[in-house]
Amino acid sequence: MVHVSVLKRSVGGDPAAVRARLATYLQEAGAEMTRIQAGASRGAWRQVGKRAAALKAASRAVGALLLGDQCGELENAVVRGDPQGIAQDVQRVAETFAAVEAEVEKLLRSRG
Repeated sequence: MVHVSVLKRSVGGDPAAVRARLATYLQEAGAEMTRIQAGASRGAWRQVGKRAAALKAASRAVGALLLGDQCGELENAVVRGDPQGIAQDVQRVAETFAAVEAEVEKLLRSRG
């Protein structure tokens, strides 16, 4: 789910920097996921698209590439104005985010 090598390359392999970035990601990505779900429940498609773009960039930066790709698909559904597609993509993003979140938490608990 999370290709930490992507993050390691961007921080020069410094383990402390990797851990710090993962911790920051966990907090900020969780907030973005909450905003995506809240926007979707209100039909605030522009907010959903904007938050999906932010989550996409953050996820790709830490190596959560599948989640980043799914956020891109959600953005595209917003651009198309496809409420059914948005709902399906929000669900898929939420499920993948939960898996990424669990993996990042595990990585943060480990020593490496």
